[in-house]
Amino acid sequence: MSKPTAAKKASTAKTPAAKKATEGKKPAAAKKPTATKTGAAKKATEAKKPAAAKKATEAKKPAAAKKATEAKKAAKKATEAKKPAAAKKSLSARTAGKTVGDYVGGLSGWQKEVVTSLREIVRRAAPEASESIKWGQPVYELSGPFAHIKAFARSVNLGFWRGAELADPAGLLTGDGARMRHMSLSALAEVREEPIVALVREAVRRNREKGDPTKGA
Repeated sequence: MSKPTAAKKASTAKTPAAKKATEGKKPAAAKKPTATKTGAAKKATEAKKPAAAKKATEAKKPAAAKKATEAKKAAKKATEAKKPAAAKKSLSARTAGKTVGDYVGGLSGWQKEVVTSLREIVRRAAPEASESIKWGQPVYELSGPFAHIKAFARSVNLGFWRGAELADPAGLLTGDGARMRHMSLSALAEVREEPIVALVREAVRRNREKGDPTKGA
């Protein structure tokens, strides 16, 4: 009876040792966590995404958006281009049917006095010239415009289209344009008839010789 018991104990004693030996024989690769394999694979996949994919995404931007942007730019340019013409039409509408008498009547104080005096001098110096409202101001024409009168808040200007060509011994004219010059007056006492008459007559003579200054003559 004692022998079988000893054999059973020996068999039982061997089992844990055998189990450990079996576990030790399992390859190290089998013990690597599944999560590690998954992470490495994901990184490899991400790294393999071609740069072409990014380009393809950019290329997918709708052409309609680009067209809309271009259309907005074109509309803005058209609006800007129309502004000068619209301003000119507005000015014409305000002065349509308006006479120089109306223009003078709309002034007061020293401005009205200066404009009235200048108007009388120009008409005496050039009785054959026409008088009308153009470009929002009194304009005098003979073979084209030669003079204009314009009332501002602090001065009244008498301008000459060919002012740069006129003799001006009294030094009344100012300006640095290629052609036009003007004088600025801020009181009736500054109106000097004699030199103004001389300027008007010379301006008329030059228009007769050279033609309309607004046509590049």
